[in-house]
Amino acid sequence: MKKLLITTFIVTMFLTTTAQSLNFSSDEIAQNHTELLSRMIAKLQPELSDVNRKRIAASLYKTIQKHKVNPRLMIAIIGTESDFVNSKISTTGDLSLAQIN
Repeated sequence: MKKLLITTFIVTMFLTTTAQSLNFSSDEIAQNHTELLSRMIAKLQPELSDVNRKRIAASLYKTIQKHKVNPRLMIAIIGTESDFVNSKISTTGDLSLAQIN
């Protein structure tokens, strides 16, 4: 009888508990993507400060959203072209992270 009462209580609790909505705000989504981009950048350039990595990741997220570009591709290009150093100038005079003419 005691087991039946406990089981009934547990089942009732599961049935009456309302599930939390899985709707996320656009700010929460952006923050999550930015943190993911920041971790990806850290893999390629671990010496980069946390502040600079987060700043680049936030800007990169906005660019990716605007131009519909693959984030892995952009991170690979930036890592190859400038090592995530914004002030780096190439031998052809290109300036900035991606160094694209």
